[in-house]
Amino acid sequence: MDVKDFKWIDSFDNGAISDTKAYLGINNIPPNRFINRLDKILIDLEQLNLEEIKQKFPNAIVSLITIHNESKNSSVEEEELEEDELVDEDNEIYVQGSWQSSILNIYNNDVFYVIESDTISIYYDKDNPYLLYKEIYEMLPKKEVKPKEAEIKLVAYSDEYYTISSKIKSSSIDIDENYNDDFKPVFEDITNFLSDRKSGLIILRGEKGTGKTSLIRYLISIVPKNYILVTNAVAEHLASPEFISFMLDHKDSVFILEDCEQILMKRTDGFGANGAIANILNMSDGLMSDIFNVKFICTFNADIEKIDEALLRKGRCFANYEFKPLNVNKTKFLLNKLGIKVDKVQEMTLADIYNYEDSNYSENKPSKKIGF
Repeated sequence: MDVKDFKWIDSFDNGAISDTKAYLGINNIPPNRFINRLDKILIDLEQLNLEEIKQKFPNAIVSLITIHNESKNSSVEEEELEEDELVDEDNEIYVQGSWQSSILNIYNNDVFYVIESDTISIYYDKDNPYLLYKEIYEMLPKKEVKPKEAEIKLVAYSDEYYTISSKIKSSSIDIDENYNDDFKPVFEDITNFLSDRKSGLIILRGEKGTGKTSLIRYLISIVPKNYILVTNAVAEHLASPEFISFMLDHKDSVFILEDCEQILMKRTDGFGANGAIANILNMSDGLMSDIFNVKFICTFNADIEKIDEALLRKGRCFANYEFKPLNVNKTKFLLNKLGIKVDKVQEMTLADIYNYEDSNYSENKPSKKIGF
């Protein structure tokens, strides 16, 4: 096989291979996809030996591509850097005004590997994806990532709005284990949306204890952004001139509104008339969104029917997911993993599982709890 046999037409997107298109360019069939996001142990592409990869896959097309992440907000003060100085942060390197990262692509015998520092994607037809993953993972250089504190800011008011910064413990959650299967594609959409330069709204709803707050804490840990927590008392004044001025000083931020059903209720119910909801609408879609480029993550427990339908419009709302108790199979798996014995397993919330008290629970095993 030669590089000229690889049909690259329409397979590039901003300098990087668009993996699905590249696969279709070769086989003209929709591939199966296996994807695994890495957390504590990442792939060290800087230490990658391409010759070893080519020896392992002698007939493969192998390429290591550098991409520029124009959407990432830089905390680097360029005037403080020397001309050739590099800054390494979150597995990307800041070089001459832009963040750069690498992607390793391997096309071998109708299997297409797309490898980033924190993600391994495999596009395949009939092969066993777990064996393919194990094979490629074992041969790649790794580096351990030390957990770091995540930061969130709280909005406060004293003559004017300001923020108070607070460190929170970095969170790690296995999405497959702790959430129902229908949430995984939603989670991918959310992480992609947070990393993109778009304004918009994420709505997370469901009864208490189903993992909404745990998810937000995890997102803060893995997607570097300027996160700002807005209490309901402050959220009622979203439309005030003072708060508009405050938001102008915090462009490109992610505003978190927890338990905010009162703010999001239909304007016909009376409460929305204070203008808060109108401001969310304007800043998540429209001319104001171009100015502020802010995102909102809103959580609540109320029925979706009570929420203003204008918020749910496509193009404004990028994710709208209802969290429910874990199904029986996942509940049983988590209980077994935690060493909890239950005679008859039923659907349970994460809070009920991680705070379960049972006489059969071993006192020698420390309880493993996550926040909700």
